[in-house]
Amino acid sequence: MPTLEHLINDRRELQLKVAAGGRAELADIEVCGLVVLEDQDPAKRSRHQSYPPGTLFLIDLGGSVIGGTASAVGRLVITLAERRASGLVVAVPEHGPPPAFPAATLAAAARLRTPLLTTTARPSDWEHVNDYLARSRVEYAERQLERLAGLMRRLPMRWADPTALVGITKWLAASLDAHVVVSEPQRGVLASAPRGAQPGDPTPHPANLTGSPVGLHRRKVSLVPTREGEAVLEVASARPFDAADSRLIQHAAHLLGLVDQAQREFGTVHHSVHEAKAIIYQLLTHGELDKARNLLKTIAPALAAAKEARVFVIDCGSQEQREETLRHRALAARGRSLVVPCPDEARHIVIVEPLLSVDGGDEDLLRKLQRLVARAHSHRLGGSRRRPLAALRAAHEEARTALQSGEQTHRCADLTLDGSSVVDLMDPIPAHAWARHLLAPLRALPPGQRSEMERTLSVALSHPRTMAARLLDVHRNTVAYRLHRAAELLRMDFDRIEQRVLVGLALELAAQPPANQGATYEETSAAVTLEDLLRGPRIRAWAEELLQPLRSDRRGLETTLMAWLDQQGHVDRTARELGMADVTVRSHLKTVARATGRDLGSTSGLRDLFIAVCVRTNSPLHSPSRHPGPVT
Repeated sequence: MPTLEHLINDRRELQLKVAAGGRAELADIEVCGLVVLEDQDPAKRSRHQSYPPGTLFLIDLGGSVIGGTASAVGRLVITLAERRASGLVVAVPEHGPPPAFPAATLAAAARLRTPLLTTTARPSDWEHVNDYLARSRVEYAERQLERLAGLMRRLPMRWADPTALVGITKWLAASLDAHVVVSEPQRGVLASAPRGAQPGDPTPHPANLTGSPVGLHRRKVSLVPTREGEAVLEVASARPFDAADSRLIQHAAHLLGLVDQAQREFGTVHHSVHEAKAIIYQLLTHGELDKARNLLKTIAPALAAAKEARVFVIDCGSQEQREETLRHRALAARGRSLVVPCPDEARHIVIVEPLLSVDGGDEDLLRKLQRLVARAHSHRLGGSRRRPLAALRAAHEEARTALQSGEQTHRCADLTLDGSSVVDLMDPIPAHAWARHLLAPLRALPPGQRSEMERTLSVALSHPRTMAARLLDVHRNTVAYRLHRAAELLRMDFDRIEQRVLVGLALELAAQPPANQGATYEETSAAVTLEDLLRGPRIRAWAEELLQPLRSDRRGLETTLMAWLDQQGHVDRTARELGMADVTVRSHLKTVARATGRDLGSTSGLRDLFIAVCVRTNSPLHSPSRHPGPVT
């Protein structure tokens, strides 16, 4: 994350000078954004506005800091300290004596650890600071992900591997350009890099470090924080540690502690492995296949080598029962499957089973899961069909739909109620071409932005905004911004079910590229339409079969479903249109979900029902118009 020290040293055009607050602390004070205050009494006004912790405030008092103006600065420092601001910058004239802040104001800034700075820069020099801070946060996140992925790749195949400590220590020393020592009072030095470093002085040869050996910066972290006298990690570098370095040291210390305590504290190791698997599963569902495969090589090598997989979801009834079930021998993966607590639902366990080209799946695993669920009366099981590894999120939704249908699975083909979705019935070559054409404005973005946008859409179209933000590890406003930007690029309105369905369908199809069969995507996409993809007896028969249970019900379930779709998923509007009570509409929709085996809250379930209705009623599904020239 960008800090005050970075702003002072890297953005010299801002002409920042410290008036109060130690320079040693500036490297630890993160800045998340800039707010310009223009009120004559800023302390009073700021109490009525909400700003995130780490906000830097800039104020131009229009002249000398004297009298009432000086008092206002003092009050503002106290107010900003309460709001956990990163600091206050006061604009002063470029030519003239330096501002004379009252001693009480300087003392308050130092005591409250809220730096007081001055600037002689022009207002135009500050215009792009928020853009700089946003870019810095993205770079920080990318660097952290790369470092954490590197750290995860150091996970040993055996936790008690005697070379694991040395390997992780060497990697950490290289990553931080530092000297690193792992030691324990009774056993002495356990690992060091470079070799020869000793506890208390992990840099016996500081001239080897980049930069001057004078004023070395040090960190000392216990590998097992809850116990005294255990092993510690010591790191020393010629440059100061920023927040990213500090977090990496903490993660490395935790991993080193787990390795060192493998025999004595197996429970802690077990928990860490589940955390690592949860990270891998999130990478898989977010489309980061290469990163996930690298990490899977040491945890589930069979899955790392697979191109296809199927997903099982077990509902354990409660989070406590889930923890007990995770320890069951039936879920022992033996290097084949990935077993992970579901990140979306505290009661669920997710099993990702690899399917090799000559492999129909591990039927023994399926039988074990069925026996496990049969013995535990509070447990239920759902699963997906064979899916490309790139479509793991769709497989998870399919398994969750089967789970919510209340059916217990007995054969792989029975994992969903009707055995097929509309995606399975489309001709793959033109379907993939149509998807690429619809998503073309996103694919024109730089690779990093494109991946970020597609990942956000995949998650945010399937989950409420707050949950999507948690799964993506970003602020909910970031999710809202990306959705707004994607809607602009694609010329879509995501408040409309039809257009959410179109984008969700395109994302799933684009993640499953078919084999090259002669025609290029560009040639195919120029002619294909969604109506072409949905035309034909197979899809019409599928739509009729899917909706048949609704037509045979006397309560008018199909009418309720169609009205709910027309009203963009609003129960109250549907109830008014049909002259029903809200509770009746909700009851009908729950019955629709059970009868069709489709979860109306998931992208794939909503997609299948919407398309089936359109096909059966001959209603058109329109893609957005395309205009020449780039989309801005």
